[in-house]
Amino acid sequence: MLKLIFKPIIWIFSKFLKLPLWGQMTILIAISVTTLVLMTASFGHKADYMAVARQEGPMFVGRGGDLSDTIHIVPGDSLRLLAELGEMIWAETPDGHFRGVIPAEVAGNPDGLPIRSQKQDHKISFRKYLRIIDDPDFSMEKLYAMTSINSVRTTADSIVVVPNYLLLDDMWNMFRVSFTFNPDGSYIASQYWPTSFRRFVSAITSYEPMMGGSGWRAWLTDHFSWLISRPEFPAVSSNWLLSGILLNMVPFLPLCILLLLLAWRRPLYWMPNWVANLLIVGCLFFAAYVWAKLMLLRGFSFLLAYPVVWIITIVLAGLFLGLYRGLRCPRCKRLEHHELISSEVIGKKYKDRKGEAVKNRTHTHTTTGYTVHTRNGVEERREKDWEEKHYNEEVETWVDQVRIDKIKELYRCRHCGHERVKIRREESWLSREDTGVENRRTSKFKRF
Repeated sequence: MLKLIFKPIIWIFSKFLKLPLWGQMTILIAISVTTLVLMTASFGHKADYMAVARQEGPMFVGRGGDLSDTIHIVPGDSLRLLAELGEMIWAETPDGHFRGVIPAEVAGNPDGLPIRSQKQDHKISFRKYLRIIDDPDFSMEKLYAMTSINSVRTTADSIVVVPNYLLLDDMWNMFRVSFTFNPDGSYIASQYWPTSFRRFVSAITSYEPMMGGSGWRAWLTDHFSWLISRPEFPAVSSNWLLSGILLNMVPFLPLCILLLLLAWRRPLYWMPNWVANLLIVGCLFFAAYVWAKLMLLRGFSFLLAYPVVWIITIVLAGLFLGLYRGLRCPRCKRLEHHELISSEVIGKKYKDRKGEAVKNRTHTHTTTGYTVHTRNGVEERREKDWEEKHYNEEVETWVDQVRIDKIKELYRCRHCGHERVKIRREESWLSREDTGVENRRTSKFKRF
């Protein structure tokens, strides 16, 4: 069974590795961009389907489905159905005074509604939220224009609105928020509550937002909100494959674009090789930064998101530089290996190298140390402290003669004729001389 699964995967990867670099990068960019669009773009909008309630049931209009924030729906009530939300229906009353979710059977299990993602959100920084509420012209009309509204609850003297916002503070702890307006739409107050908080800071901050940073994370949150937010009406439902590509391939998209431009040669012909190497390393570490942040926002732990990602990135940077450095011709700037033209031995050195191996080992005796516990001068019990085992060994010894050749290799670019010389060392085993058998006494110590 495993062979049937892995055999086509191995075949695909083998074909992929045989492609030229520009072909590999084109495929990776196409996959990454397609996944990025599918995972971040919203491909629909809420419906405007009028219906009549078929059964009695609640409409949850509170911040988190709290039973105290519900209205009672009875058969015959008019409803405007907006979207399907899992096993619930996102709906509102015709006058717009109440909006929330209702059980599907209350609306008669309608078909054909757009499917709204249950994990959708619109992430903004906590600093942007503070700027919104400090705006003297902020109103309910402006809030409706800025984002989607999850729920609305209207009373005689106020309107409580829960938008689709997910607030991120400077430590990227997450909060939901609700706004309270006057009946005329003017702003009164707002309230936020934590939904995801770092455990190691929750006891210190009492789940209050952490705002002591420089604002760099807030800038990233607001300018890349389209990347870290989850779409309201995705084209396809999120699955492990798309999420894996988004986390593990999209952060490396700038690196793939850079390598594609280098493979095309002419766009970056002017760039020296040392600058190209620095840009590659910079793209790798930028990918690690984005990779870790995306993992945190997707719910992975801090220990998995940071140490593991950085260790993998450092290893990849070392391997990539070891493989890439020297591939780009300094003259014509093509990303191809120089061909080996000739090689010659320019120096030889002989060296004797001693070796040994245990032929036979015999255990002779064991020495043991104890701690004696007594009571009233009488031995009560003993505890073993340490143990040392003694052996007689027969050890075979020999001397190997090794030749170390210093080899000069000449490489040449097949496009422009640029030559490169490489000096390497190669060891060759010549002969072995046995020097006899030695008798040794050894021991192995162990403490308990």
